[in-house]
Amino acid sequence: MIDLSVTPKKMLIAVDALQDSAFLELAVALATAQGAQLTALFIEDINLFHLAGLPFATEVDRVTSAELKFNADQIGSASARRIKRIRQQLEALAKQSGLTVSLTVVRGHYLAEAMAAAATMDLLLLDRSRGNRSLMIKKIFVKKFSPPVWAIYDGTEGSERALKLAINIAISQKSGLNIILQRQSDNGIAELEQQAKALLAGNNLASHFFIQSSRSYDSILQYVLERGCSIVVLRADRTDPETSQSAASLFADRLSCPVLLVA
Repeated sequence: MIDLSVTPKKMLIAVDALQDSAFLELAVALATAQGAQLTALFIEDINLFHLAGLPFATEVDRVTSAELKFNADQIGSASARRIKRIRQQLEALAKQSGLTVSLTVVRGHYLAEAMAAAATMDLLLLDRSRGNRSLMIKKIFVKKFSPPVWAIYDGTEGSERALKLAINIAISQKSGLNIILQRQSDNGIAELEQQAKALLAGNNLASHFFIQSSRSYDSILQYVLERGCSIVVLRADRTDPETSQSAASLFADRLSCPVLLVA
């Protein structure tokens, strides 16, 4: 566990073949602001390599419409080119920011590999939905206005760390902060709101509270979908990794903004 008075020092960003530069810039901006060492994990989609091994697998050329044999060598070469491009982008961003950045390559499933690699990390940044690649990410710490930052607060130490970071992000990007109060058995909503307001004290930040009386992330997701988001900050519970992975999967698959998990 991280001491509440200590800034997170290790951050992991999970990237894949469809990554764009805006997401890399966001990761570098966050890591720089937190004074963190940034590790990029490039995840090759194992399903593509499995597909390439099938005898009937073909791909259609975009220019000629000709059907071409789809094989593992082609997938590997394309992946290598993408890895090289992302490595160059990260090196350029690291040079600009003075940040220490490393890149590791694995083959597997995006979320599973990201969650496994993040076991020893303080922060994990996941990409937005695979189906929303055309949506541009608001550049954090640069835009004068962006959709709200979201955080879930339930009174636990992990959610307090996540809320503190969400406050810092919202201040830096000059956006509002939406806080979902998730009641626990020994905490009433009034007490949770009082605690959250104490963390907000002294910050000239537009904030709004939403009450969530169940542990369902589906209803929380609806709040965010209806109001938009620039980034969602969640706590990652290392004592219950299955729940953390389930929440991360739901948010990353459905939202058009990045998801940041705080251990």
